[in-house]
Amino acid sequence: MSATVSVTKDGFSVSGAERLNYNFVFVENVFDLQNEQLADLYRPWKRCLLVTDATVNGFYGRAAKEYFDAKGIALTIHVMPGGEMHKTMTTMLSLVDAFNTFGLIRKEPVLAMGGGLVTDVCGFACASYRRSTNFIRIPTTLIGLIDASVSIKVGVNHGKLKNRLGAYHSPIVTFLDFSMLSTLPLGQVRNGFAELIKISSVGDITIWKLLEKYGEELVHSRFGRAPGASAEVRKAADEICYRGIKVMLELESPNLHEIGLDRVIAFGHTWSPTLELTPAIPLRHGHAINVDMAFSTTLAWTRGYISEAGRDEILGLMRRVGLTLDHELFDEELLDKGTAAILQTRDGMQRFVVPRPIGATHFVNDASREELHSVLRVHKQLVKAKYGGGAGEEAYVDFGDLGTDPAHLLALGDSESKSAAAINGASAVPSSKLPRTVTNGYSHEILVA
Repeated sequence: MSATVSVTKDGFSVSGAERLNYNFVFVENVFDLQNEQLADLYRPWKRCLLVTDATVNGFYGRAAKEYFDAKGIALTIHVMPGGEMHKTMTTMLSLVDAFNTFGLIRKEPVLAMGGGLVTDVCGFACASYRRSTNFIRIPTTLIGLIDASVSIKVGVNHGKLKNRLGAYHSPIVTFLDFSMLSTLPLGQVRNGFAELIKISSVGDITIWKLLEKYGEELVHSRFGRAPGASAEVRKAADEICYRGIKVMLELESPNLHEIGLDRVIAFGHTWSPTLELTPAIPLRHGHAINVDMAFSTTLAWTRGYISEAGRDEILGLMRRVGLTLDHELFDEELLDKGTAAILQTRDGMQRFVVPRPIGATHFVNDASREELHSVLRVHKQLVKAKYGGGAGEEAYVDFGDLGTDPAHLLALGDSESKSAAAINGASAVPSSKLPRTVTNGYSHEILVA
């Protein structure tokens, strides 16, 4: 960060820019002993502090230990509580305590391995610790790999407000290891699939066509990483993920601090922040944004922005892969609340993202309350008639998402939460030396004014 000072008639003016340089590296089995890239980043320190959660540690903790032991690097693993209930300042401050106990040296990178929640909370702790501490990400979920890993936003929830506290803090490297999808539950694969629908249906027709062609196979083969997956599906999955990350970077890089509010990747994020936490047992993020995208697709169709065939292509793919198209709590009252809330976020303008046509974006800024209510009625009738009501598979959070058994929330006695638990079987849920060149990945260097 550098700046210049100039004298004004009544004082001084400081003007500067921050240069960011962070990399995305595609690897196959990041803890393979033949992979030196991760070890090279920790050799100067001769040690590594790894932050993860219990689930991910159970899958990859031993492999990480064996890897760093083989490289002569002392590994300390800090297991933070997982789940949305623990995406809090309390958890963030517990990481600060862990940094202190470890004796973290300035510029020494913390290794954050897990889903978006782990990397968000750990990233926020790093952004806050000594005002800026380096970190490296290894995302382990589909959402983490193709969505959360692309952003430099980090943070925690506050009350029932998602990501209300946070910062913009880029990792020095993100290792993208899609082999980790082989252990991902199918519910989480669907969760991430929604984010790919988001970016493709309004941003990249090539990705969309591949999703539409291979939809169910992508889910059930865990994007070509499950045993027995065909080479054809694996190839398609790799292209989808590579292009998806590239498109996200191209869209977000000019606007990393979200100064510009017309954001293509806000598709599905108008009413979903209100809907997601409304049920006593929350919806999974992917299902919440999918309800939003499905409704926005119907809005686009009623305005003539997409054809009936285009509408059915989008809604049909959502249905085929088991995503939620509508929800009983997505009603006129919630629509009004969500609209009012998003106007505050978007500087008083609607900026509703819709496809026009598939693969391209249009921003709606002139939708009346009456039009939205009318479209909602049309949407609900359509989903009921053609898609059996539009309920998704494993749509509600489970132990891994929440950090506790969702059945505990049933103490509220809410009928909606009871139905959600029945669908999910909630009561049964157990539970600073960088490489100068980057190959097989993205090198990302930009100037942020």
